[in-house]
Amino acid sequence: MKIILTCIGISYIVMLSAAPQLPSDLGSNAKLSRNEVIKNRSKDGTLSVKKNSRTERKEIMNRLQLEKVYEAILKSSTMEERRTALLEMDCLFGRANSENSVVLSEFYNDCVQRVIAEIKTHDKSVPRLWKLYSSGIIVTSGGKVRAFDLNCGCEDKFKRSRLRLKPEIIGALADIIDESYHTHNHSDHFGLELADALLARKKRVICTTDMIRDWLLDGAIDSKELQSNEIKVFHSYQRGAVKGPGVPNSVYILKLKENSHLLVRGDMFDGKDVLALCDYLTENGLRITYAAISPFGTSLPECSAELRKRYQSIIIPVHEWEFSHRVRGLSGKATQTYSEWYCAFPEEVAANRARFLFWGEATSLAE
Repeated sequence: MKIILTCIGISYIVMLSAAPQLPSDLGSNAKLSRNEVIKNRSKDGTLSVKKNSRTERKEIMNRLQLEKVYEAILKSSTMEERRTALLEMDCLFGRANSENSVVLSEFYNDCVQRVIAEIKTHDKSVPRLWKLYSSGIIVTSGGKVRAFDLNCGCEDKFKRSRLRLKPEIIGALADIIDESYHTHNHSDHFGLELADALLARKKRVICTTDMIRDWLLDGAIDSKELQSNEIKVFHSYQRGAVKGPGVPNSVYILKLKENSHLLVRGDMFDGKDVLALCDYLTENGLRITYAAISPFGTSLPECSAELRKRYQSIIIPVHEWEFSHRVRGLSGKATQTYSEWYCAFPEEVAANRARFLFWGEATSLAE
């Protein structure tokens, strides 16, 4: 099977002879012309897109189809098999309004419920990682359950989506999580309902100063004041998101065992900041065995190259299919697709140092 993957900006072409083709409009949010945008703009200034009457009559997703692709992902024994299945999931997620599918919401809640059940029976001293929506991960190590950038689903400060965790699932997560770490003050990296549930249970919530201020997180711990033998913090910014230096972003380095750490970068993308982080890691003797990073922003070449050169790190990509980044009603990609992972980390794929996980999947961090 011949596969050609070319990534330039947000456009790419996937040619796959044995697997279903990606929709031709995947990543085509920009295809609306200026006249069409003006024509479709409502009185309040928001962009309105004509609804597909077929979509109105029929649920966007098919549960059996989702389960079939999900099963193919779980059963994949080679990178090629996994790539084929993940590209099929790209096709499903790329449908217009997929984030408002009741079927997809139920499916995601079921995935999280299975994760909760697995964690309950897992030995918490054994390092293991579970992948959830977009940037959210849960990690066991040192007898504790820690969450990083876990939110409540597709969060958007201007509109609601149906891809959300149910209240009972949020409560169940709050019961099993001991500590929750958040890199920065963006809704795709933080869930208020989950944070409130954790704080109500006297659990530790660690986040940046502006998050504590803006969300009135009484009892939360400022990442600048965190004192821990197991977790180190590198303070930086997400550049370009706002005027000035940027949005404060705390990078977390979790000790898994002696001379082995997990890096959770958040949205610190600037190349100079990434190099400063790598220098900090080297100066403090912190070897990064695993890195949860996204193929996003200006820093990818520096970040992946430095982690590869200094530590031969295993990459666990995150931040894929964050639906709040896609214009409501349009089809196509939202942040990264699974196919773009293969474009972004070709050397890690070739060297078998990439772990491409779907919702609810887990991987050992005990190597």
